[in-house]
Amino acid sequence: FVDAEVLVGIFGRAGYNTSYKRKMILSIGFTIFDNETATVRVEGPFGNVDDSSQGEPFHVADVMALGAY
Repeated sequence: FVDAEVLVGIFGRAGYNTSYKRKMILSIGFTIFDNETATVRVEGPFGNVDDSSQGEPFHVADVMALGAY
């Protein structure tokens, strides 16, 4: 992030992971807005590189914290 950027969204897949035997975020990506240039960039998705865990897609626009899942 640079000073002009703000996190405006999070997306990915979440669900039950058979290896860890619990629900978890399986992949995650970030939508970032630049206030100076009025442009958006996307970073990700990160995780689940071998597509072994599918999960349900999710997206969050009102990002407050990453502890609820």
